[in-house]
Amino acid sequence: MAASDKTVKALMGFLYGALTDAGDGAVEQNAPERFICWCLPGIPIDPEELRFNIRGLTGHGNTPAEAAEDTALLVGQASRFARLVDFTPDATSVFEEQKQMAAFEHGENSLAGLYERVLTQSLVASVELTAEDKEKLERIHNALYPAIDEVNIMTGEKRHVESLLLTTYKEYQANYEKVLSEYNAAWLKSQNPATPEDALQMTINGPMLAAKRDAALSEWESNGRKSEIEDAQAYISAVTERGLNLWREGLKSRLRTSRLADAFNQQFLITSMVPGDFVSNGAGWSNFSFSHKDVDYFESHKATQWETEASLKWTLSFSGDASGSSTAATTVNNVDSFELSCKIAQIPLIRAWFDPSFIESRAWKFGPSAVDLSELSDGGAPPHGSMVAYPISVIFARDVKVNFAELHDETSELTKSIKAGGKASLGVLTLSGSYKRDKQEKQVQSNITTNGLEVSGLQILGFRCRLLKKSPNPLPSIESWT
Repeated sequence: MAASDKTVKALMGFLYGALTDAGDGAVEQNAPERFICWCLPGIPIDPEELRFNIRGLTGHGNTPAEAAEDTALLVGQASRFARLVDFTPDATSVFEEQKQMAAFEHGENSLAGLYERVLTQSLVASVELTAEDKEKLERIHNALYPAIDEVNIMTGEKRHVESLLLTTYKEYQANYEKVLSEYNAAWLKSQNPATPEDALQMTINGPMLAAKRDAALSEWESNGRKSEIEDAQAYISAVTERGLNLWREGLKSRLRTSRLADAFNQQFLITSMVPGDFVSNGAGWSNFSFSHKDVDYFESHKATQWETEASLKWTLSFSGDASGSSTAATTVNNVDSFELSCKIAQIPLIRAWFDPSFIESRAWKFGPSAVDLSELSDGGAPPHGSMVAYPISVIFARDVKVNFAELHDETSELTKSIKAGGKASLGVLTLSGSYKRDKQEKQVQSNITTNGLEVSGLQILGFRCRLLKKSPNPLPSIESWT
């Protein structure tokens, strides 16, 4: 295996362990939210492209014309982002051996399209709910997904959004996952210390990191109302297993009223993130560092339950063609003294139109006349189906700094390519090159200094996903369907 393959495979194992709560084994190793769909390489994104996440879809300006132009810009941003995250990952593609890591790509099956077909072509248990259950179900629905005054002029229906209650829950969840990632990163390095500092990570910082982790969990519980929200979601699941028709009709309405269109008449379902100001809010970012001293341990580290020794071809590669038209890639072998640091944040997605409680319920099945639908997931390892998982958060990186021997070799094709604006990537990290966004050519801002390569700007490394159990998986006790 090439040196760069080994280095980047080790880096990916370290990142995976730190980001998925795999650290000290306190979290279930087969937890459904440990599935990451990586971008190869990372997707550069200008923070300006996420302005809709803070401002919403109503533009501002000194004149009505300026406000209208700004509104169209915000709607375009929202449309592009919604389509970017509207996908279902394939856990059986090039990384079939690793159930909980996959490569990001847009396939034929969008999450929204599959979800809509399930709602419209399913049969549900025909058990009449009690008046008390109906009232409580509606009350929970209104608390989690209230309707706002923005009315669809065609149907007269109000649009639903995720409530402040639910978005606050996700904000505290994001903060908990941030400090937990910091704890896990320290714990992972302490298990096979390459330096005295690594060996002392948990001795010196362990109590403080554990206290931060426990405090964040306590804040999620009290201020984010963790148990209250999860109890409400559990109630929905329990009630809908007895009678799903009422809930399904409400979900259809919520999906219908969430559909929007941009200036090009491209339809999309509004999707945003919380907290909206995560780019400028330093509290949401964790510091990560990795060096050549960590490679031997993490290259063979069992990052997932199903990992094998198959070559993953995580290569440090580059192309001298800044336009990206060349498909040739070169593996870099001289990665001596490798060092990398960056900041990473996991930002939860908000989709008022999508309710996984339905697809995870055991009170529905496909109808005999269902068209273009197959099993969502067989629950296997690896899972097979049309919707084996769905994205729940976006993994961002910024302030990337990387250093290794070949970067300081002026005769190196890699160095010359980067200085000329050519494409270079390191596994999930984009290091240099151009990219297109909204018909505009943009350049990744990177600079080689005496300290190595510094990459500014924001990029998407991948998506945290939730794995589905077997679905549909109707209860054998249900006899009547509608």
